Amino acid sequence: GLVGFTNLTLGETWEVSVQKTDANELKARAEPYRLRCCPPGVLRLYTFVDVQGNRLEAHTWGFGRGCETWPIDLRIFHGNPAEETLWDDVADYYATPIPTHNGGQLAISAMAIDEGGHHQHAVRHFVRKMTGKRVYATHGRPGREKAIKDGTTKVDIDWKGRLAKNAGLIWWIGTRLAKDLMLGRLSIEKPGPGYIHFSQALTDDWFAQFTAEHRTEAGQWEKDRPRNEALDGHVGCLFLAEIDSLATRGPKWWDAQESKIVPVTAD
Repeated sequence: GLVGFTNLTLGETWEVSVQKTDANELKARAEPYRLRCCPPGVLRLYTFVDVQGNRLEAHTWGFGRGCETWPIDLRIFHGNPAEETLWDDVADYYATPIPTHNGGQLAISAMAIDEGGHHQHAVRHFVRKMTGKRVYATHGRPGREKAIKDGTTKVDIDWKGRLAKNAGLIWWIGTRLAKDLMLGRLSIEKPGPGYIHFSQALTDDWFAQFTAEHRTEAGQWEKDRPRNEALDGHVGCLFLAEIDSLATRGPKWWDAQESKIVPVTAD
């Protein structure tokens, strides 16, 4: 668990108390890299889509060797998630590579979408349309979970609420464990394996959302304010990193990722 992670990996004593991350502290360590451009070290991109009543929020994070992470982009699609055209915009976003610091391009490797809200059918319909493109319908399981990637359940409802022949999958995210992992990584003070970077281009509201919850003595996570989309976005991308077993990948695998960055070609 996180206690072991903290003690073994960080060489620190685990404090059993309310664990609260301070937005201003994180902001103070933010770096001057711009958003929607991958800084040095980013070798893989993941996107988590948070579904709200009047918008879709796509949170994209970059991952590097040793699961060093960077928030890369936040794209908000305003509109009714029950309308297919809004999802077409998400498909376009997913298909568009993001520029890198050295003039190259990096494609998004996978996308997870929260299907826990009022628009389950729309999410499942989109995921079915994107079959074979590594788009996952997800649902948070905050408690009694065994892993961040916490199993699947078959579903077979189509857009109109009818039964469909080709059952889709719901992927369960162990949200509590993902947040515990994040909390441990936030205490890493120097860039390198596990370190979480922040950009000075992120808004105060983003930092408030990212730190919207605290961990209680009982190990539960509780909200301090209603909006926590930035935190959910990170959790969703940690789930995708688990799907790809990023934490156990060796140097050769990362070298192969690095070679996938489409380099700038001189005319």
